[in-house]
Amino acid sequence: MPRKKRAMRKIGNSSAADVKAGVLLIRQGMSIRKAATSCGVPFTTLKRYYWKTAGSENLDEERFEPNYSVNQIFTASQEEKLKEYFSHCALLFYGLTARECRHQCAKLNNIKMPKSWTDNEMAGKDWLTLFKRRNRFSSRRPEPCSLARATAFNRNNVNNFYNNLEDLIKRNSAFANGTRIFNLDETSTTTVQKPQK
Repeated sequence: MPRKKRAMRKIGNSSAADVKAGVLLIRQGMSIRKAATSCGVPFTTLKRYYWKTAGSENLDEERFEPNYSVNQIFTASQEEKLKEYFSHCALLFYGLTARECRHQCAKLNNIKMPKSWTDNEMAGKDWLTLFKRRNRFSSRRPEPCSLARATAFNRNNVNNFYNNLEDLIKRNSAFANGTRIFNLDETSTTTVQKPQK
């Protein structure tokens, strides 16, 4: 069954001053719904902050804006290191699959993480999706390429090939116009497996 896409949350639309003004109006006897419309704050948001601050005498000591960093698992520097690690693996022809990336994140030590991460020994799919969105990553299926082919394609080998080709063309004048040069493929025996995204 396909995963349902979550609707993007509307965060940060209500300022702390508007929420505080709405709570003050409620304390002066106005209904929550009327206070919400007059201050331009969503009803549920104002209701939540009103009940949160119901026992408080001094509203100046209360926080009237969300604290999203509570749910943050990695710091910005740790996410930057993860990004560099995933990019480095891809450059070494060892691109990690989504499952391997999630597994690597759950292996990190001394970080408070959700219970599901420790039980499943991997990060959640939602975390990986948002990580890729934050860091502008995309999942691509790499072209199948053997390690020998990848390491043999370097400046020295390519220069040797073209030097040998030039010598061959100079030795035989029939090859000079380039119409008698053919590119022959190897047999269909493959040593390369189909890679995952």
